[in-house]
Amino acid sequence: MTSQREENHQSLPSWIGSWIQQNAKWVQAIPALYPLARIARRLMLGPLPSVQGIEGELDSASSPNFRLLIVSPPTWHSDLKPFEPATGHFYYDLWQSAREFFNSDEIHWTEVREGNSAWIENLVDEIQKISPTHILIHAEENPSGNPRDLANLALELGKKFSGWVTLLMYDSIFWNHLLVAEEFATIYPRTRVIATDTDLSLLSVSHKAGPALLPTSLKSLEILQKRYAEDRRLQPEYDLTHIGTLYGYRSRKVEKLRRMGLDVVVNPHRVDVSGLPEYYEFYRAFRNSKLTLNFSRANGARLPHAKTRILEASLFGSLLVTDNKRMTMKILPEEAFIYFKTLGELAKESVRLSREPTLLEKRKIVSERASIEVMHLFWRRFQELNGLK
Repeated sequence: MTSQREENHQSLPSWIGSWIQQNAKWVQAIPALYPLARIARRLMLGPLPSVQGIEGELDSASSPNFRLLIVSPPTWHSDLKPFEPATGHFYYDLWQSAREFFNSDEIHWTEVREGNSAWIENLVDEIQKISPTHILIHAEENPSGNPRDLANLALELGKKFSGWVTLLMYDSIFWNHLLVAEEFATIYPRTRVIATDTDLSLLSVSHKAGPALLPTSLKSLEILQKRYAEDRRLQPEYDLTHIGTLYGYRSRKVEKLRRMGLDVVVNPHRVDVSGLPEYYEFYRAFRNSKLTLNFSRANGARLPHAKTRILEASLFGSLLVTDNKRMTMKILPEEAFIYFKTLGELAKESVRLSREPTLLEKRKIVSERASIEVMHLFWRRFQELNGLK
């Protein structure tokens, strides 16, 4: 029979973890508290298994031996969104853009279903059939619902795989995702981590890179451009758009801009559409926007991070205006976007460009060219991380 004191002791780790989770919005704004989150997770979930890393280097990407397997998570299962070009399927575009970048047919793809308790066994079987030298897998979902799903995968890979694993993160701003990546790398030392949204400064992993936004494949871009050229509908022109979820603080900023006299259009691709609009309408909304507004602060953590919109806006024919210069310049050159410190600055620049259409078009051309140059930034970072040529 346990004493009251022992029961209190046993509940302490869970209490710490719950407290951190409940207060994540402000806790995560204090980087010095990150080690506390690491300790709390270890206390709640117990010690990690250990696997000795395999020594030696693999052949470079320029050799015939390079073979990449891309693993898409349950939220991007092909039952939910077609694995086809110009549909907005992130993992199709990852797969296709890798084929374009590496000029290789040895780029493979597989997917994981949600709620499948045998997903690790099935994935390892697939890995052994394909025999890749490199694996790229999303690190922010637990397909079976077990918080140690990725750690258990790392354990199995340590027994049956001798190549390199790159973990993909696009919500690395959240500490629980960073902790999962650290656990994976602890178990499977041949791990690299690449994030689309941050520079991973808190992550305790030797080989990491970011931000590197998910690429759009040339194949998808060509289809979207061709469809737009053939679209006989009247194409509206928006002065300033906000495309994406309008969280509370973003809504307040948009309303303030409207009170300042700016015509801000929110998600024009969703107007008169029931359900989720097709990806072409998303592209068309950018294409018809003079300026696309980007607020960099994440809703869940109240910290700045890079969003895919940064690249999509420029690539799809709009001119990006953003409140975060430092983060954006890690992806686009300064001349490819407009930075504003205050809403007043944004309003003044918006009015100026609306009165100088020639200047606006020149800026948009520069922006689109720059975005095409960095379309494959993700794969260049991947290449560097893995020592590929």
